[in-house]
Amino acid sequence: MKSVIIFENERMRIFKGKTERIYLILTGSGGSLDGYNDKYNVIANNKVNEFNAWVIVVAVNCGELSIGETLIKDAFLKFDELTNSNHDDYDVYCFGQSLGGCILFVWAYKFNCIKKIVAVNPGLTKHFNEILKCIEKTLAKITIVVGTLDKSYEKSKELSKTKVEVIYIDGVGHSFINQYEQVFIECANLLEKN
Repeated sequence: MKSVIIFENERMRIFKGKTERIYLILTGSGGSLDGYNDKYNVIANNKVNEFNAWVIVVAVNCGELSIGETLIKDAFLKFDELTNSNHDDYDVYCFGQSLGGCILFVWAYKFNCIKKIVAVNPGLTKHFNEILKCIEKTLAKITIVVGTLDKSYEKSKELSKTKVEVIYIDGVGHSFINQYEQVFIECANLLEKN
């Protein structure tokens, strides 16, 4: 069943839900709201249909980690405005790819409503020290999924020594394209894992 979109502009799309759960999806740098082969819409529709959850997809249009807090705040403010509610009353589960995952690592600690984060191939090589500092501050459960052919593979081994759960996918590069697209979509299901 196709989900109902209650808001859309060039950098944000909000799918209507009914429960007190929000899924926040952040694309990689320069990513579209749809994602390659519609992957973000597939994930959003799965979460709405399976859990009756709200879904907010945010396109990360800039390669800067510093804009992350603003992106997350803007998404929550728009949600609050549209629903006449407060995002802090919801459990927020976050899913991000590449820079989207890094943004979630670095800024999640400022939002107590964020309960879980799954990041796929986050750019660990560029932002590693900042990520290390910030993941210790957050109360969210964090899982990263890293392809063994991704540039972040070596750095991810260091994260496995922290509270972060690290899952490796053999033979996958940064983008999870071609035969790995379904694996990428299934990574979002890790948010339901205890």
